[in-house]
Amino acid sequence: MALKIIKNIIGFFYFIYFNKIAKKNIIFLFHDINNYPSAYVKKNNLNISKKNFKKIISHISKNFRTIKPNDIKYNLQNNYALITFDDGYKSYIENAIPLLMKKKISSLVFLNSEVSIKKKLNINAEIDFLSQTTSFIKFMKDNKIDYPYSLNINPGIYKKYINKNKNNLKKIKKKIFKYQGKFLDLSDLKELEKNKFAFFGNHLFNHWNLKPLKANDIKSLYLKNKILLKNFKSYSDYFAIPNGKLNSCYNNNNLKVLKNLKSKKIFSSNNLTTNDLNKFNIDRVSIENIDANIFFIYFKIFKSRFINKFYNE
Repeated sequence: MALKIIKNIIGFFYFIYFNKIAKKNIIFLFHDINNYPSAYVKKNNLNISKKNFKKIISHISKNFRTIKPNDIKYNLQNNYALITFDDGYKSYIENAIPLLMKKKISSLVFLNSEVSIKKKLNINAEIDFLSQTTSFIKFMKDNKIDYPYSLNINPGIYKKYINKNKNNLKKIKKKIFKYQGKFLDLSDLKELEKNKFAFFGNHLFNHWNLKPLKANDIKSLYLKNKILLKNFKSYSDYFAIPNGKLNSCYNNNNLKVLKNLKSKKIFSSNNLTTNDLNKFNIDRVSIENIDANIFFIYFKIFKSRFINKFYNE
């Protein structure tokens, strides 16, 4: 209880500073807007209830000037906000878009087209599910892959596991689909394409963590996704780093590869804000259910800024 009070007080004063004095921009990051999240979403704290989403969006619309994705090419400096979503959960079209349309707020959803168009499993959720089985744990240890496996595995190692366990994977495939939750499909994307408030971005062909990938793997997964998504007029050539955390999920070498792929912007998610939307790499603030207490959002930003400053000195 004491910790929550401290967070609330610091968050309140930082909100005053942030909104009235610093006047910084925020790129907000959401995932699943769902009152009944899947086991995977719940475990990884990726959902926000519909009620809390409405409360947070109301706060954003009152305190920021919301923009469309293409607006970030301008040097906007005073309290602008862009709403983004990662992974493309089904709830984006069911629960998020109706409210955003009502408030005339645009949003950018970053998609893995192997999941949304090809209807394959989200690789993060799949690895997370398998990480609870003794056979997969043994395989990871034999191949010297550190835990959490979803952050450290690469397609080559996983292909070896698939080749050894095809029959078993077929038996549990339905269980994994249930575990991961529902994602947008091709018909949803076609419907969203008609919506002037919805835009699509690149999140790799599937949700692989960048850090353990070779440069050619990143290039292949990036371009495969782009080829499918650019068929939609809603596509913007922006890229969101899967999982999005510096050091554990990506490094400077990964950023160099992405820059060579000519992406317009790269979005990470280290809970930092910016005055300069012209930067190539723009950070985002990830929103959780607990952030229905609005001042917790600003405490999170304050904490991340403090840690970032400490490590860079």
